[in-house]
Amino acid sequence: MQLGRGTEPGSPQIVDANVSDANEASIDLDLTDLLDWQPVRRAALAGLGVLLVLAMYAGFGSERFGNGLSRILMPFAEIEPFTATQIIEKTIKPADGSNRYAEGCR
Repeated sequence: MQLGRGTEPGSPQIVDANVSDANEASIDLDLTDLLDWQPVRRAALAGLGVLLVLAMYAGFGSERFGNGLSRILMPFAEIEPFTATQIIEKTIKPADGSNRYAEGCR
């Protein structure tokens, strides 16, 4: 009900009296007791836990985390995925005295 807005039918004096009575009756109500804070606390703790895990991952896996974060934040940039295996072509050499050849290459 939206009493006192001027859109309701009936006597304005009766509507004003009803609104005044409701206001006086509800002035002493403690409305904070109506709220259930347990789900709010649970969600806040879950969010804090997620942030803690994310911070630990950022601290211990910094190369992987930085690469992954930059790939997420810049989706259209050409950022190569992180790999722990690095192959440097200049360091690839056949072993000395090796007599093994690929088939057909001898």
